Amino acid sequence: MDREANSLPPEDADSWDEFHARRVAEEAVRTRPVSPLWSGLVGLVIVASVGLDVALTLKGTVGLSVRLVMIAALAVVGVMAARAVHRAERQRTRAIELDRLQSLWEERLDLRSPTL
Repeated sequence: MDREANSLPPEDADSWDEFHARRVAEEAVRTRPVSPLWSGLVGLVIVASVGLDVALTLKGTVGLSVRLVMIAALAVVGVMAARAVHRAERQRTRAIELDRLQSLWEERLDLRSPTL
């Protein structure tokens, strides 16, 4: 999970306001400006261009070396895609857990008797 070292988890909050503040802070840390899939596409373009450069440089002896470069490129992109899918699944699971905790907090607040 992507959390700052000094950030406390929402599960340990003692009040609704504290829970809400910690949840907002965790979601802000988790949000990334660039999607991991875009990073994968950039990686693919870079590796493909290097492979093309190697192919053009070697001209006649393109065979095995270019194939190895392209296999390596596909392996790198495959690992990046698998990590992106795994990260998305962890984030989805965490969001479900935080929604459940928020529901519990809301139930607790609804059951509390109002003071006059």
